[in-house]
Amino acid sequence: MPPSELYLVGTVHNDLRGPRRLIDILDHLNPDIVSVESTEQDAARARARIDDAYARVGETGVEWLLSKILFKNRLSYGMPEINRFRFERECAYAWSVLKGKRCVPVEREWAPALRAIIVADVERRAGNLSREYAGSPAPAEEYQQSVDGHYCRAVRHGLPVNDADLAVLADRDPAMAERLHALDGRVVHISGVLHIAGRYANLAEHCADIDPTLMTLYDAEFILESRGRKACEASGLPAERLSAADPSR
Repeated sequence: MPPSELYLVGTVHNDLRGPRRLIDILDHLNPDIVSVESTEQDAARARARIDDAYARVGETGVEWLLSKILFKNRLSYGMPEINRFRFERECAYAWSVLKGKRCVPVEREWAPALRAIIVADVERRAGNLSREYAGSPAPAEEYQQSVDGHYCRAVRHGLPVNDADLAVLADRDPAMAERLHALDGRVVHISGVLHIAGRYANLAEHCADIDPTLMTLYDAEFILESRGRKACEASGLPAERLSAADPSR
């Protein structure tokens, strides 16, 4: 039986505000199951990192997670290190532990050749970012602006897909869709935005029979702004004082 509700949430894997945004979206949607673009092998490593951190420190609050594990020194990283940091698995699993929900990886294990292609692509993108922002006085801030622009382009126009990307994506999306169809209840799936907004037979198309709701992590900014407006209304403050969602979150 397929999910009763399916939300496909697109991410930029190295969104500097991604951890906070993802937690806010999961809190807002409160799914029964969180599924992630991950193999079981990679998900197991993420679970081990989170479980070990909890065991050593003995704290399980979301704010502790974000400050001690996911955000530690991130804004001082060089661009290659930022580009190699992927937060979705750790965030999704940690949230599911805190809320008593299921977290399910839905990718089949990658063949060695495919894994080599993906690792090489990460290294290539890291090198490109390092060169692009080498002369910037504030590379992380400029990079974040680029990430947010990428989200907006994905929503408005879809994303072009080159032959190299298509070779990596084409076999993965049908397999993820098959596993998503086997889940039930209210499901939020976390996946790279290209899987959802790429101009090819993407994951959203493979799940069209479920009529999924398509989102990106950037939607968290509007969720926060809406919450802020409601708080203003409840306290009697003018909502006009909110110029935008809090960018420091």
